[in-house]
Amino acid sequence: MARAAFPWTSLPPPCRDRLRRYLLRKGKRLRPALFILGYMGHAPRPAKSIYAAAVALELLHAFILIHDDLIDRDSRRRGGPALHMLMKLRRKSGAPARVRGEDLALVMGDALYALAIRAFISVRAGPVGKQRALEQLTRAALVTAAGELEELLYTQTPLDRMDHAAICRIYDRKTAHYSFAMPLAMGAALAGAAPRTIAALSRFGMCVGRAFQIKDDLGGGQAGRKTNIAPVMADIREGRRTLLLLNAFRHGTPGDRKFLRRVYGRGTNTPGDLRRAAEIMLRPALARHAVLEMKRLSLRADRLLRAIPIKPEARKALQAYKESLL
Repeated sequence: MARAAFPWTSLPPPCRDRLRRYLLRKGKRLRPALFILGYMGHAPRPAKSIYAAAVALELLHAFILIHDDLIDRDSRRRGGPALHMLMKLRRKSGAPARVRGEDLALVMGDALYALAIRAFISVRAGPVGKQRALEQLTRAALVTAAGELEELLYTQTPLDRMDHAAICRIYDRKTAHYSFAMPLAMGAALAGAAPRTIAALSRFGMCVGRAFQIKDDLGGGQAGRKTNIAPVMADIREGRRTLLLLNAFRHGTPGDRKFLRRVYGRGTNTPGDLRRAAEIMLRPALARHAVLEMKRLSLRADRLLRAIPIKPEARKALQAYKESLL
């Protein structure tokens, strides 16, 4: 067997085929797009296999999503079954198989991490830039894991002890660094950008990433406009401490606080209670605090972007992409 083909073809056919279907579902492809923008802002010309390197970020993202779905016990992802649901096997008799879909998905997620590293190192670029970019990638995996752990542990924090800085730190580690700052910095590092430029791009990415997470908290809308309440209910069900919850608890009525304490103090809640808690948090008078913070971050990102020494066409593309996300 050819050495180059070994990693993917070594997966058993049922796993490989279902994983391929999972990976090809529609998604934002946010991280590969930002990686390419960060790279093209500085590179004199595209490196060979640059898009293979961009694919590495999508594989890394899939690895994290698979593990997230296992932790959150989510059954759906991107309009289809989560991978662990897709991997549920049955014997010919119709009885459940001894191997659980969760077990298979966990191992397949680990395989994706290795495939992501392999895809990245296939890019033909200078060794210094390549090493600096790879350092960004591996650091992002560690930072994201730290954010995931902190978020899980923070679900035990009483509501009256929630802290704005702690919640923002989780946002920065779980979303802003991994999804925004790292792809931009990684692309720029691969292109040979100066360290100061890479740091500036990272700061821009952190602002956009935190604002993006706040918008996600709001259900993708802005306090009642085009808001999908289901993600907010999912956050409540999982006990996540969000800025939306913090603002509702600090600025809501005594009745709001009493109800939120009861909901977050239970192990399980009825759909009606989850909906009522989400409606409290999305009430315009309470959610406006999150909306204003999102707008402040967006304006700060604009100021940072104007000062970053990158190609004008890349700056214009980054500005347009940021506007489409926020």
